[in-house]
Amino acid sequence: MNIKSIEDELQNAFPDSQIRVSSEGKLLKLNIKALQFKNITKVKRQQMIYAVINHRIKTGEVHAVSISATGPNEVEK
Repeated sequence: MNIKSIEDELQNAFPDSQIRVSSEGKLLKLNIKALQFKNITKVKRQQMIYAVINHRIKTGEVHAVSISATGPNEVEK
């Protein structure tokens, strides 16, 4: 799994965001704080992120994803 290329894809999709990407085997862990998530539901945020990384799931590069997606003034729960 190429963490740097995943970070780059997410940074391009969510400019000016804070992104942390890590992995444990084929489990991808994402922590994203982005202005685009302001006033957006948790489900919609996840859909936005999956739209960026779904091709990696389809190829089997990523098997599972753990997502924390927050708006600019939100605290992670």
